[in-house]
Amino acid sequence: MSEENYSKAINELRGVLLQFKPGQQIYDEIVGTREEVFARYRPILSPEHVSSLTKDEFTSFLYFENNHHWSGLHRQGL
Repeated sequence: MSEENYSKAINELRGVLLQFKPGQQIYDEIVGTREEVFARYRPILSPEHVSSLTKDEFTSFLYFENNHHWSGLHRQGL
């Protein structure tokens, strides 16, 4: 990638990022569920609990319906 193309791409991404803010549906869908997901999975996936992590606990995290962020993980993890 040339320096000029790289600069153009960076500027375009910065413009998109400026439009990504609270009150927009996609932002609220991604960021709005963050604390809920953290509350549910942070204790389960913590270093202290990983040694006793069950298959069901881990598998539940792989589904987009539960993690609200990464789609397709269940296809790799199962």
